[in-house]
Amino acid sequence: MSKNNHVLACFDFDGTITRKDTLFDFFLYTFGACRLYSELYKFLPILLGYAVGLVPNDIAKEHLISGFLQGMPYEQFIQHTEKYALFRIDEILHPMAMPTIQKHQEAGHEIVVVSASIEEWIRPWCESKNIRHVFASRLEQKDFVLTGKFSTKNCNGQEKVRRIQEHFDLKDFEQIYAYGDSAGDNEMIAIADIKFYRWRQIC
Repeated sequence: MSKNNHVLACFDFDGTITRKDTLFDFFLYTFGACRLYSELYKFLPILLGYAVGLVPNDIAKEHLISGFLQGMPYEQFIQHTEKYALFRIDEILHPMAMPTIQKHQEAGHEIVVVSASIEEWIRPWCESKNIRHVFASRLEQKDFVLTGKFSTKNCNGQEKVRRIQEHFDLKDFEQIYAYGDSAGDNEMIAIADIKFYRWRQIC
């Protein structure tokens, strides 16, 4: 990889590229409000535990995903995620997202989307915008059926940095940008030369 003006731009997805959390939005879009609120009520103790810091993010998230997706054929899941990616995500984009992405693309920068959300609905959207690199949480399947569990670590916090470093040698880049909106992006922002938090540049 040449160091000839080579720049890496790392984007969080939920709350950065989009204006809202896509996990809940995907469930609402795909299953409807009644099913969403029913599942949230069922897992209310776990969600409250997460809210007060007693239940880790990945555990709470896996319980919720299991309630919706455990036992679903993977092919059916892909149909849902592609529909969501191509017909819904553009409606919830942050107004700064595409102008900033396009600016990096026009400059020839390497762009990567790094997200704790689910790869199957992030990747089709990214591909539609000519973004090649997507590092996100992945779901486990057995015999082409979803188990409701993760097959990877939840792509949050230090895991975001690990995924980036697994694919890129950061020394190959003259400059690194990072865009995030939450504590789960802090480690990714820390490796950048130019840092944006909620679309405001920080030191």
